[in-house]
Amino acid sequence: MSQICSHCGMPVKPGFKFCNVCGTQISGIEDALEETVTLYSPLLGPQGRAIRVMTGEEAGEFYRAYPECTIGSSENADICLEDSMLSPMHARMTTNRDMIMLEDMGALNGIFVRAKDKVLLKDNDIIRAGDHYFLYEFFTPEQFAEDFGTEFYSSPNHGENFRLIEILRGGRRGRACMAPENGIVVGKSEGDFLFPEDNKMSDRHFTIRWTQRGGILIDHSQNGTFVQLHEETRLEEGDLFFAGQTLFRVI
Repeated sequence: MSQICSHCGMPVKPGFKFCNVCGTQISGIEDALEETVTLYSPLLGPQGRAIRVMTGEEAGEFYRAYPECTIGSSENADICLEDSMLSPMHARMTTNRDMIMLEDMGALNGIFVRAKDKVLLKDNDIIRAGDHYFLYEFFTPEQFAEDFGTEFYSSPNHGENFRLIEILRGGRRGRACMAPENGIVVGKSEGDFLFPEDNKMSDRHFTIRWTQRGGILIDHSQNGTFVQLHEETRLEEGDLFFAGQTLFRVI
């Protein structure tokens, strides 16, 4: 049934928001349309917010994340998984119509979110690539003077501003590399850190370059490079994150 334009009195076709004669907006049309629309599936609305397990015995399983869900090894967690790297209550995800938020619930092994584009690193950030973990350390020549009130003896400074340290089982520190002028490269067959035995790592997996803003991580890999989450973080559809050894995708 056509409505009548309140301005020019001409009939307006059903569903039109503006009069096709004078251009006046037709009040009430948008509200009426919203009231009559039925979604094909609840998965199209905020109730459809979910995460999918990508690894392990439950790979392929979907879990609803609306309006909130917890991940952990405890039976009290909404998503309870047998993962020795998961804390009892490891992560919490909260969702609404506009956003998806992920936070660490004090997990021993933390949460790692896949890096997108270029990521500005912070001092003591932990990075995951393939099956290996690294600690990013930023420092300045004045660090010891500030911390201890004296200048520390050293070889001449070559201009390095950060270093990358491999983290071994139990939290021990392994190999360390000071950043040369062109940055640090990690990969399976190319870079300053080489891991030929890690089939989950790309030949050139990631690079860290120094800029005026600080150390910038650039991911080159197929499987992704993941950076530990330190605060509640907004996720987007398609984002990947590790909780323990389990990889999840936001859908």
